[in-house]
Amino acid sequence: MIYQKSKEKEFLNNAGAKVYEISELVSNKKFSQAKKLITEFKKTYADTPYIKLINVYEIQIQRQQNKNIDKKLVQETKNLFNTDQLKAFYTEFEGLLNFKEKKYTDAKQNLDNVKQNHFNYLSALLLKGIILEKTGEKDKAKTAFEEVRELSKNKFKYFYDITNN
Repeated sequence: MIYQKSKEKEFLNNAGAKVYEISELVSNKKFSQAKKLITEFKKTYADTPYIKLINVYEIQIQRQQNKNIDKKLVQETKNLFNTDQLKAFYTEFEGLLNFKEKKYTDAKQNLDNVKQNHFNYLSALLLKGIILEKTGEKDKAKTAFEEVRELSKNKFKYFYDITNN
C-alpha cells in the first residue's frame, strides 16, 4: 500500500514536471516543441488531473498561431471541468467559434446557455446581440444591448460604453 502510494505520487510529480516544461515552452512561443511534449503527455498522463491544463495549453497554441481551434478539444476540455463558471466560459468560447464560422444559430444556442449568474454573462449577451443584429433580428438585438447596458451601468464601464451607441 505504501509502495503504491509512493509510485502514484511519483507519477503525478513527473506529470507536474512535464506540465511545467510545456508551460515554459508555450510562454516562450516554442510551439512545435510544446506540441511534441503535449502529444507525449497525452499518451502517458492523460488520466491525471493535469490534462485540463494541457488541453488549455493546446487551445492557447492554436489561438496564438491563428489556426482553426479544434472544437472537439474545446468540448472535451469543457467536460473536464466540474464548475458551472468554467463550463460557461467554454460555452461562450464555443459560441464565439461558431460566430467566426458564421454558424449563427449554433452560436446563439451556445450563448443562450450562459446564464445571468455566470461571470461572463455580459460578454456572452453582447456577442448574442451582435449575432442578432447580423441576422436581422434588430429588436431582439436592441433588447440584448439594453440589458447589457443596464446590468453594466455603474459597474463595468467597458460594456456600458460599447452598448451606449
